[in-house]
Amino acid sequence: MNDALYWIFGIAGPVFAFFMAWRFSQRIHSYSPGDERMQKIAGQIRTGAMAFLRTEYTIIAIFAVVMCAVLWKFTNQNTAVGFLIGASSSALAGWVGMRTATSANVRTTEAAKTGLSNALTVAFSSGTVMGLMVVALGLL
Repeated sequence: MNDALYWIFGIAGPVFAFFMAWRFSQRIHSYSPGDERMQKIAGQIRTGAMAFLRTEYTIIAIFAVVMCAVLWKFTNQNTAVGFLIGASSSALAGWVGMRTATSANVRTTEAAKTGLSNALTVAFSSGTVMGLMVVALGLL
C-alpha cells in the first residue's frame, strides 16, 4: 500500500500539477497581449524583473553553497544535498512565477478592457501557475 501512495502522491501528483500549470500558462497566453505600446512597456517590466531575479539568485546561490558546505560538515551529505535540491526547486518556482506574472500582467490589463471577469481569469490563472509549481516541486 505504501508503494501505491508513493507513486500516487510522490510521482503522479507532481506530474499532474506540472501539467495543470502548463495548461494554465497556455490559457494565459491565449489572451491578447494588447497593442504595441502595451507590449513595449510589458517587455521593459519583464526585463527589469528578470534582471532583479538574476541579481537576487546570484546572491542566494552564494549563500546556498556556503550553507551546503556547513550542512555537509556538521550534519551529513543527505541533508546538504536535500538543502540544495530544495533551494534549486524554490528558485525554479520563483523563476517560472516571475515569467508567468510578467507575461500575464499585460494580458490582464488588456482583458480588463472587456470586463472584470476576463481580467480576473487571467490574473488568477497566473497565480495558479505559481501555486501549482510550488506544490509540484515540493512534492517531487
